[in-house]
Amino acid sequence: MKLRKMVVGPVLFDQASGHGIITLKDPVENRVIPMVTGLWETFSIMNELNRITTARPNTYEMVSNLLDALDARVTDVIVDKFSDDVYFARIILVTPSGKKFVDARPSNALAVAVRAGAQIWVEESVFQGQAVPFDLGDGPSGEDAAPNDEGATDQLHDWLESVTPDDFAP
Repeated sequence: MKLRKMVVGPVLFDQASGHGIITLKDPVENRVIPMVTGLWETFSIMNELNRITTARPNTYEMVSNLLDALDARVTDVIVDKFSDDVYFARIILVTPSGKKFVDARPSNALAVAVRAGAQIWVEESVFQGQAVPFDLGDGPSGEDAAPNDEGATDQLHDWLESVTPDDFAP
């Protein structure tokens, strides 16, 4: 299985549908994988990326606390499948008893991964089938735009407003 390293790109909210959109960006190419996610997962990822704390732990903070208490750490998240318009992911944990692979929804896996500072990977065939071109900055690789840059977010929002399901067809 060939994997491609990704980073979390712009994070958006669609008020009409009540969903979030998390993008995974290839740090080398100007291509992203947009993923429609639940609102709570999106808020959790956005809060962690922007270092916003809450008075009480949310579900993903609790999961991180549980893993710490069990001396386990998340090292990687792999988005390894796309089938019937659904992404699939695995969380890789390193525990005192060895490496473990945990099946997860990508939105949940990403919410845990950003807290743990884990690497995010996408299986190459998933990337090739689902990634769309997107310029996140003025430079040749989008290096001029930060992952949560307002201009990049506006540009992605405009693109998402015009995209149709056929644009994602392989």
